[in-house]
Amino acid sequence: MRVLIFVCGEGLGHTTRCIPLGAKLAEAGHEVSYAAYGYSRKLIEDSVGSAYGIPQEVLLTGERGALNLPASIIKTLLNPAILSFPKVWGVISKVRPDIVVTDMYYLGFLAGKVRGIPTIMITNQSMMRSFFERHNILVRFIGRISEAFYVRIFEAADKIIIPDYPPPDTICQKNMRITPKMKEKTVYSGPLIREHSAQAVKRSSKGPSVLVMLGGFGYRKDVFMKLVATAGLDESISYTFVLGPSISREGLKGRDNITVCDFIKDPLPYIRSSDLVVTSGGHNTIMEALSVGIPILSFPDIHHFEQENNAKALQVQGLGLVGDYQDSPEDILAKIGSILTDPAFMENTSRLSASPHSRGGPDRLVETISSMK
Repeated sequence: MRVLIFVCGEGLGHTTRCIPLGAKLAEAGHEVSYAAYGYSRKLIEDSVGSAYGIPQEVLLTGERGALNLPASIIKTLLNPAILSFPKVWGVISKVRPDIVVTDMYYLGFLAGKVRGIPTIMITNQSMMRSFFERHNILVRFIGRISEAFYVRIFEAADKIIIPDYPPPDTICQKNMRITPKMKEKTVYSGPLIREHSAQAVKRSSKGPSVLVMLGGFGYRKDVFMKLVATAGLDESISYTFVLGPSISREGLKGRDNITVCDFIKDPLPYIRSSDLVVTSGGHNTIMEALSVGIPILSFPDIHHFEQENNAKALQVQGLGLVGDYQDSPEDILAKIGSILTDPAFMENTSRLSASPHSRGGPDRLVETISSMK
């Protein structure tokens, strides 16, 4: 079958879970094409060779760790790219897919449905109204309209894939609104991760190792620099900082316990070699860490409902702790120390890592897609 995968480019988590899915589909004999934009498209091209360009749907903006939702809504509504439906239509016309898989890219979903092509939606968020509730009446009204739209989208999908553990271990459960129509077609695939990454990166020291992966959004720079200061408080702990495109190496030089990576295509070898991952509340990085049994210190973006829920779920399930953008370096070090010294965190993540759903997520999804011939 010809499979076309549309990828949302808001954060690289959508991309890093679609690449292993595409690889498994190709191994099973399917012809796979990708469509993406921005850094996601570049990562796909660097990893598999090519990807069709598509317009950006959503434009996120923020500052000092906070997502500015009203500004993001205005910026998105004024974005002429959302009117570029013919470009998405053109990609489908060129590929002529038998199946459309879309990871939260809705123009691709709509184009597939209009063409009468079976469609699969990969998502870790369908509860949209709460995302808007902390804002003024106009933004809340937009939230109600958005949720009604998304529910119609999800109910129209032929399959809904939640790339998470089945209940009660689901991290994104509070971000999902599953209607009766959705329930009958919903599959919990487990994490969609690259399973070929068997080897861990060699450690640079014998002490505890912390991996810092906060992504590429510039408004996270404040907490990033606080983590740099945290590293200077206890040099027995080694840190690996993965830089996003909006963060430079300034301030990271001359620290014996800091290693800097500009960008890594496959984070799993680095995650495996760590005792703790520090990240935002992004779903896929959380899934990658939990799948190999590593606890997490999560700094969700301020006012980002979905990330906040993911982080709370980690803490409630004893899989990590929640950081705050107001935390001082000393506060952050105390939380890191709690996770590194309390064996309960590693016991809980190891239990989840031993779950059958920690492995084989892409294979399960390939079986689902193949059954839709």
